[in-house]
Amino acid sequence: MKTEIKQEIQEIPISDLNLWSENPRDPIDSDVGDLEIIKRILKDENKKWNIPRLIKEMGEHYDFSELPTVVFKNEKYLVYDGNRRIAILKYLQNPNLSYQIEGKLFPSSEPENLKNLLKIYCNVCNEKTALINIERKHITNGTWGQLERDYFAHNFGGK
Repeated sequence: MKTEIKQEIQEIPISDLNLWSENPRDPIDSDVGDLEIIKRILKDENKKWNIPRLIKEMGEHYDFSELPTVVFKNEKYLVYDGNRRIAILKYLQNPNLSYQIEGKLFPSSEPENLKNLLKIYCNVCNEKTALINIERKHITNGTWGQLERDYFAHNFGGK
C-alpha cells in the first residue's frame, strides 16, 4: 500500500505552535508544555540542543529557507522539526515565558526582527509525511547521533 504524502505550506502564529515533547533529540513526558520543554532545551544537560550556536548562526533574522515541519494533531499544531528555532522565537515573544526561565539567551540585546516575527510559514503535514521528512533530514544526513536515530527508528519507524 502506497503512503499518502500530504503537505501544505501554511502561515501559523508562533503562539499557536507547540513544541514536540517526543523530539528524538531529547524526548520527555508528552504531558509537558512549551515552558518545560524550553527550560530543558536551555539547560541542555546532554549537550544536544546547542542553542547558543544556533542563535549566533541565526543572527538578527529568521532564515525562511528551512520551514518548520508541523503536524496538526489533537487540535494542536505540533512542531516535529524546527523545535530549536521555534523555541527561540517563543522565548523572545513571550515575556512571561522568558521571565520564568533562569538565565538569559540574549545577554546584550534581543533581536527585534525575531521578536516581531509573530507568524511563520510552516510545512503542515500528516504525521506519516512529517516522519518521512524527518528521517530524510536527520537520519540520512547524520545530524542525529546513534541514540537519537535508534529512538526514532523504534518509536516512529516500527524498527
